[in-house]
Amino acid sequence: KIKMKNKYFKKILSQLVKHLILAIVAIFFILPLIWLISTSLKTNRQIFVYPPQWIPNPVIWLNYPAVFDYAPFLLYFRNTLIIVALCTLGVFLSCSLVAYGFARL
Repeated sequence: KIKMKNKYFKKILSQLVKHLILAIVAIFFILPLIWLISTSLKTNRQIFVYPPQWIPNPVIWLNYPAVFDYAPFLLYFRNTLIIVALCTLGVFLSCSLVAYGFARL
């Protein structure tokens, strides 16, 4: 009976350690995204303040519409769609040819 409890305890402890490690890794990967969003809502002066602030005060929502004034993002988006469509078509055609060759073996 003691061995079963010990085995069950080891299993629970092992899963707890795995989940703890996964949570730490997830936080490690999510923090830059949170910082990115936080920084996008700051003024230029707030961005370079030391020590850095995670929550901007005041929040500047005008940064998002201002992006379209500084760069032609719709043009970039269209170019990206063209490249994606051509790459997808190329992969489809080349894979079809290779699949036909394998089917004839």
